[in-house]
Amino acid sequence: MGRRNVDQFSRPGSLRISLFAGGQWKDRQLISEKWIAMATKPCELKQDYGYMWWLNTNEKMYPGVPASSFAALGAGTNISFVDPVHDLVVVVRWVDDKKLPEILRRIVSSVETANSLPLQGRSNRSE
Repeated sequence: MGRRNVDQFSRPGSLRISLFAGGQWKDRQLISEKWIAMATKPCELKQDYGYMWWLNTNEKMYPGVPASSFAALGAGTNISFVDPVHDLVVVVRWVDDKKLPEILRRIVSSVETANSLPLQGRSNRSE
């Protein structure tokens, strides 16, 4: 498969945002809403794990970011983090796993701060 860059890691995350917001990509239903609900539901054996997703159940993995967030984790702490609340995909590569919760908390906090600013001087995505 070769080496992957950040853009390659973020593409599936962007698709995840769309899919996990109802299972649709543009005007096509790609994944059933039932499957999405089950994939992001904690399994019986491990409350912070769904269908191949690490879940932030009760903000246990990543304190200070939405409990609805989830991530795909790879070797070397390569992570595709998805936060549906903020319509956010974050790709982090080769980071100290002990620092990851603080990095994600700061990113989400920055997004919340930016979203609270007046629209003057920044683009309005809804327009």
